[in-house]
Amino acid sequence: MTAPLTMRDIAKLPENAQCADCDEQAPEWASLNLGIFLCIKCAGIHRNLGVEHSKVRSIKLDTTCWDVDSIQHMQNMGNARAREIYEYRALAR
Repeated sequence: MTAPLTMRDIAKLPENAQCADCDEQAPEWASLNLGIFLCIKCAGIHRNLGVEHSKVRSIKLDTTCWDVDSIQHMQNMGNARAREIYEYRALAR
């Protein structure tokens, strides 16, 4: 049986290796509700949007927020899937 993935493991997957917004390498922040990985600059922008839009947490510093459900959501969504959803909606307008 393999060990469950950690947030750091999920962030290192090829589809999450860049910031979801600007493509900066090795993002260390995440939006819990959006299921995306972000660089520090874009994490700051997301924080300014407010928690009703994007709940930003550090992959390394915030440890108590990463429960099993949050980790599963991040694994199921990730940057590639989020881009498919949000970019499709943007193009449909």
